[in-house]
Amino acid sequence: MQPHLFHLLRPLVAKHHHIRNALGKSRAGDIPAFEKVLQMVEAAVKKGLLDYEADPAKYEDADLPNQEEQKENVNEDESSVATVKACKRPWWVCQPYVRPLLKEALEKGSLTMSKKDKRKLEEAAVSEKERSEEEEEEEVKRVGSPIDKRRETTEREKVDEEDGLERREMPKQSMVCG
Repeated sequence: MQPHLFHLLRPLVAKHHHIRNALGKSRAGDIPAFEKVLQMVEAAVKKGLLDYEADPAKYEDADLPNQEEQKENVNEDESSVATVKACKRPWWVCQPYVRPLLKEALEKGSLTMSKKDKRKLEEAAVSEKERSEEEEEEEVKRVGSPIDKRRETTEREKVDEEDGLERREMPKQSMVCG
């Protein structure tokens, strides 16, 4: 029962630490402890509602999207942040838990792909590469001459090829400027 209450009262216990501590000390079968937590929750909610009646502007969140913004972002399924903002309620109301989208979870690293899924992704990339190479070959056949993507060799490279010696690149640390 305790984990369920922590889940339901997550926004409340984030603000009222004394309720969190009392709920943390309660154990299964200890009904008087849970009744004490219930009384504390009722008192905190009552106080929150009275405070809300006195000053509702204090509980309005500036980050909440208005109706016009929601209509504009109807096709925006890229992020779960907008959903979280739309579902946001005051701390005394039980709130939904919105899980991040698969794409977001993978980017954050909180979710990893299985070996099987990684293999499928790699196979898809290889098949895409093969398909692009086949399309390139068909283009060469259709045009009639191969497209040479290599750059022209410089005189220095021609001399090096004739000498048969390898050209060595100088490491940046040993280069002298000026």
